[in-house]
Amino acid sequence: MQKNHFRFLTSIMILTLLMSMFSTQSFATSHGESSDDTKNNRSVVPIDWSSISKEELTSKDAQLLEDVMLNSTKYILNTWYLENGYDEVDGYINFGGTSEVHIRGPSMAALGASVAIATGSFDSEVVGLSEEIARKRAIHVITSLAHHHRVNSSSGWGGSENHWQTPLWSFYTGFAGWLLWEDIESQDQDKIRNMIESEADGIPSPRYYKNKEGEIVYGGNTQSEENSSWASLLGLATAMMPNHPNWKEWQNNLVDLLIAAYARPADLRSDQVVNGRVLKEVLNGSNIENDGTVINHGFLHPIYMLAFDQSVNVALTSSLAGQFTPEAAFHNTDIIYNALVDKEFPTSHYNSPGGTIYRDGSSDIYYPEGNDWGTKFPLYFGQADVLANAFGFDNLSSTPASTWENLHIREALAMQERFEDGHSYDGLDESNYRLREERIAQIAGLSYLAKWIKKQGVFHVTDRAYTSDEADPIVGELEELELMVQSLIHDLSRSKTIENGKRNHIETVIKDLQGEIEDARTSYLDQHQKKFNSSLERALTTVEKLKKWLSEQVKAGHITKNITSQFMDLLEKINSRLSTLHKSSDGEVNATLVYREKAIDVGRTFQLSAVIENSGDRTLKNVKFSLNMPNGWTVKRVNKNETVEVEPGTSYGAKYEVTIPQDVHLPWNTAITGQAIYEVRGGEVQLPMRMPVGLEIYHFDPLPKLPEGATRSFSSEDSFVRGGNYADENYFQNTEIDVKLDRSSSYTREAYMKFDLSSLSMTPTAATIKLPVIRVGTDVKKQAVELVKDDWSEKSLTWNTKPEPSGITIAEWIPNTDGLEIDVTKYVKDALENGEDKLSIRIYGVESPGGENFAVYGSNNQLDPNLRPRIIFENTPQELSLNTKLQEVPAGVPVRVTGLFQNREEKNLLDVQVSLEVPDGWTAEAISADERDLSPQEETEFTWKVIPPDDAGVGTHDLKALATYMVDGEEHVLDSQLSVDISVLHHKLMEAFNNIGITDDSNPEPGNLDGSGNSFSARALADVGLTPGAEVTHNGVSFIWPDVPAGEPDNVKGKAAISVSDSGNLLGFIGIGVRDQTGVVTVIYNDGSSEELPVSFPNWAGTPPAEADVVAEFEYRNTQSGPANFGYGYQVFYDEVLVNPDKTVEAVVLPDNSSMHIFSLALE
Repeated sequence: MQKNHFRFLTSIMILTLLMSMFSTQSFATSHGESSDDTKNNRSVVPIDWSSISKEELTSKDAQLLEDVMLNSTKYILNTWYLENGYDEVDGYINFGGTSEVHIRGPSMAALGASVAIATGSFDSEVVGLSEEIARKRAIHVITSLAHHHRVNSSSGWGGSENHWQTPLWSFYTGFAGWLLWEDIESQDQDKIRNMIESEADGIPSPRYYKNKEGEIVYGGNTQSEENSSWASLLGLATAMMPNHPNWKEWQNNLVDLLIAAYARPADLRSDQVVNGRVLKEVLNGSNIENDGTVINHGFLHPIYMLAFDQSVNVALTSSLAGQFTPEAAFHNTDIIYNALVDKEFPTSHYNSPGGTIYRDGSSDIYYPEGNDWGTKFPLYFGQADVLANAFGFDNLSSTPASTWENLHIREALAMQERFEDGHSYDGLDESNYRLREERIAQIAGLSYLAKWIKKQGVFHVTDRAYTSDEADPIVGELEELELMVQSLIHDLSRSKTIENGKRNHIETVIKDLQGEIEDARTSYLDQHQKKFNSSLERALTTVEKLKKWLSEQVKAGHITKNITSQFMDLLEKINSRLSTLHKSSDGEVNATLVYREKAIDVGRTFQLSAVIENSGDRTLKNVKFSLNMPNGWTVKRVNKNETVEVEPGTSYGAKYEVTIPQDVHLPWNTAITGQAIYEVRGGEVQLPMRMPVGLEIYHFDPLPKLPEGATRSFSSEDSFVRGGNYADENYFQNTEIDVKLDRSSSYTREAYMKFDLSSLSMTPTAATIKLPVIRVGTDVKKQAVELVKDDWSEKSLTWNTKPEPSGITIAEWIPNTDGLEIDVTKYVKDALENGEDKLSIRIYGVESPGGENFAVYGSNNQLDPNLRPRIIFENTPQELSLNTKLQEVPAGVPVRVTGLFQNREEKNLLDVQVSLEVPDGWTAEAISADERDLSPQEETEFTWKVIPPDDAGVGTHDLKALATYMVDGEEHVLDSQLSVDISVLHHKLMEAFNNIGITDDSNPEPGNLDGSGNSFSARALADVGLTPGAEVTHNGVSFIWPDVPAGEPDNVKGKAAISVSDSGNLLGFIGIGVRDQTGVVTVIYNDGSSEELPVSFPNWAGTPPAEADVVAEFEYRNTQSGPANFGYGYQVFYDEVLVNPDKTVEAVVLPDNSSMHIFSLALE
């Protein structure tokens, strides 16, 4: 049902206006606003080349990249095409199979050539062919690929369930076809469309390398490549078929895949919103490491760090379709690119020579853990540089992407210049990828296309959620306007050619425009017709002002013409939309619901008025109101219920009493709606009404219970100040306090809070300020809290009257919505000693100005007390706490428990005794628990040896300490509780075996030592004496090799408690790491004491580091297919820890590291 929030003119006139208004296609998308004959159909919308200026790329870097693209095009359309015999085929080419080598190669080759042709960059002299022949050859390959797709031919290729790459091959093929669409026959166009549609409908949900718990799901292989390649296909489908009935489903799947493709573990805890998705809510795992590195083929692989190009493909297709690119296409690309440029890899953990992947001043690439594809990939990395430079995600890197682009593209060109036909590679040592030349064509083409698209000014980004079902056409238009203004702001933030002074001016004006459009939307939803018109008029004036100013700056040479043309294009479209809206808003009647209360408790009755205003020239007859109440609410008319006439220039209102039930469960800003019903011009009109501001029904959680003797006080005064153009503004009545560090002083904000100490009757033993945070920006950086003088008032506080900085910093933090707690005990005591009764603080940003670098704190005007700043004073004279060093206690193993008793009172405590209560079956032996006296501020420890029984249940068990003491002749009691987690104790290492690391050569399937199904060969181990139950002596320590047959669990992976009950000088271990691993062994002695000792094991595969202590080495390993990787080298290692020889080792807890495997341990 259409949600018309208020009517303009009569119902007939508004329909006429809206029909004309929506007869044109939306700028951002066409899927939801196209005419009836094209909406929800499967047709392909060709690229509108007439709307793209096709400006020539003239920069030196662009020329270098164009040379690389033309060289590869020369090779593809000549050597490659002819050597494959395609010139001898009149009909569709038979590619000889359906695998990657048969289909992916031709699809990449065709796309590279198509880009050169479509962008007008094709050069017959370089390629050695006429453009006509080149176009025919490219189309020949494209149409043949589409013809052989399984949706068009039986037994054809395609379908992600058959090969996860087929959507990517379809993307290459379909994109190439779309670029040359007008030259392709209609029957082949249908086949291309069928191929794209079929693949888009079959795209699976996102995959993850690790799950939410950090466990590896796909051993050794990120799923970034899969997700982003599928996103490429969906990005093409949504661009080519904007009116398709599955468009919304495709688009939402696309965004989900883009976010998941390069998700980090940190994203699983992030409140950041990307295209309407809260990261921690939508993600089910991660695909890259927090530092931006990527694991593929079992090791850190820089080549696969570059696969974000497949996500960025969406920017290319959406830009050519006149659509906005989802922000998700660039999710974490800045972090990955920064890892290429700036992350240091120490030789202690990585291959020599260490350092960064990119090498200063060189096109060379450092591979920290090797590269199984070859040695020369400058164009691969050059594409990453081109994309980072074009789309601005080199913002975190110390050296701009343009610098690296020049180095890498020059090297790629130098490789081609070795060969007359323009190909790149000379032998398998440079690249062993079978489709290496076709891949070069594809990379060169799409890299050039990215630079070309950015030059044309058709690239724009949106953070739209793609979930809106808003049917009201006015609101829909306003939403599109907001997206356009967001794109202006985004383009401005990524532009590197505008002087800062000019940038700040543009930014200020654009943000004014953004505010005016937001005002228009608010006014529309609130039925404020005059405010709506006024907001539109102001927005139109701002657009004209900005257009005029930009033109003047171009003439003066302050801003480059190509940047201005991008802005002008969007401004013209914004101006057109605003004008259309303004012309359609000459309404005559306004109706609204009005109430006075700011917020209302459940169970209360409040008054509500329905008001209709007639500003037209006709009488409204038979006026009456109808209210829509939520379930369970009651409403009673207060004044007489009647129908009336409302003359021109007058208004009429009806009063009601509304009662909210006690058990109401509604969100905040619940709005009561209704209709004003009247007759005019002989017809009935139902004019929707709603509240200007949603009714705030609150169910606030109670504040946390305070400790005994503690008190709480909210900030007595608080506000924020804002610099620049707002330096004289006061904001003390705001419910939110903003803190932001911006490059513009006008957008920089600082917070000030004051806390009253006058109610304190004594000096508190502790004082803590709690600062609730409502939300933070996506780029929030460090903020600081410092003390300031109390000579300010919230009602007069401005930037120009704020207190001087004191330099006394009491906290620094990166804000998050958990809020901040600051220990201010010292400062409260100092203030009281100096006779002061106030404590004032300043909160301000200290790091990385600009972007979304802000935090919003609650003020004392918040209705919810949990969101108000507060200070808590504690006056607890004594404190008793229990603790133990062990996070988990194995059943039957002693643990030492310590009770700390602290006297916080200014009096002596006499006869202090502490006893420990343990669960039934447990024992507690006092080590140091004698009665004692304590002086003021003195503290003392009581210690027990606690032993849980062998049959103590796994889980949490509670211990309780009870203290008694005398003060001034009176006995007092204090208690404390400690929860202890009990774990299983294995009496032998063999009982804890949980992983199969050794298999028979003839039956390797059970093995999975490294998460990829690989294992040691039992035969290879036997050749060096490692047979089941064999005694192994190494470094003077005697071990027993696992006495189990091959294919059975033979090692401990991760944490486990093992019984020892013996004494010695050292503990030795035989084990391996899946990649280099470190961990902590916990040694528990029979007196309950324990110590944590480090152990480490190198990677079991490859050449071990020089310092590694190798127990045995083997020539090969077993894969799932049997013996393999001969000559690579596989090892088991030794490590040891020294233990206290004067104590009995009761148990050993192995490291909590699932990538470390222990085969044997021994106490010597």
